[in-house]
Amino acid sequence: QAEDPTNPDWRVVSARGTVLAKQGKYKEAIPYYQRALALSPSQPSVLNNLALAQAMEGHAGEAETLLRRASSEPESNPRVRQNLALVLGLQGKYEEARAVGGKD
Repeated sequence: QAEDPTNPDWRVVSARGTVLAKQGKYKEAIPYYQRALALSPSQPSVLNNLALAQAMEGHAGEAETLLRRASSEPESNPRVRQNLALVLGLQGKYEEARAVGGKD
């Protein structure tokens, strides 16, 4: 009921994705995060959540791209960089993962 189709709020859309992700339904969560991202293209939290859902679906390369984008946003936080380090490590990019993870 909180979602108004005539005036969508990225926070509500993203929250719906988060509920699905917490249930382990990452594939179902991705479209919600993508929609939230369309509503708020530079929101680090949405980029982060979409990236983690992509990583859980086996798309680490896409996750890396999203997390790099999120980490470059002014409102980014250490959690985003830690997730980037994690995704880099998953891809075997250990030195870069260590460098990114050590920034905070």
